[in-house]
Amino acid sequence: AGPEAPESPLVSAPSPTTQPAGNVAATSPSAPEGSAAVATATSGIVGDPQKGKLLFFDASNEINCGLCHRIRGAGNDVGPDLSKQAARPAQDIFKDILLPSAAMSTARKPVQLTTRKGETITGVLFEENAAEVKIFDLASLPAVLRTMSRDQVQSLKDDSHSPMPDRYAEIYTVRQLLDLIAFLKDADPKTSPVRLTDLF
Repeated sequence: AGPEAPESPLVSAPSPTTQPAGNVAATSPSAPEGSAAVATATSGIVGDPQKGKLLFFDASNEINCGLCHRIRGAGNDVGPDLSKQAARPAQDIFKDILLPSAAMSTARKPVQLTTRKGETITGVLFEENAAEVKIFDLASLPAVLRTMSRDQVQSLKDDSHSPMPDRYAEIYTVRQLLDLIAFLKDADPKTSPVRLTDLF
């Protein structure tokens, strides 16, 4: 037998905002019979939390999740803490990974800061008061926490674009994203396994 075929990249997967034919088959009499078979086959594919954990903290990936996010005490505080993701539907988490700017958390606000010397810093606001502004500079990762006195700041404005990379669809397969989401939802041992069909 020849070598095993690699997993299909995410770009060939159904859009997370549309329902795959496999689910439609259960309610639509006009759906192809093959759709039901696909739904049955994919319903048995479940995410592996341990593999997902390895992906989350993968040091060989320059944009791994752990560089910016903390989960269950491990990671960093640049982005929102993801420890409570277990309570969210897998489909919503999937969409947030693929479309990070669609619905941004207010826990860590993306901003653009311009100094009086003309430097523009794109990053995440960590803290501000009357005397100073603390911002995670995302010009490179790991992010650098910079403290600017108010008299150094020309302007500080919200950024409508999430600083989270939007190319995870290019670097992960669907199966890897399933494993990653299984890890995010693995806080409660009573949590049901995350199935491939849960993502769509």
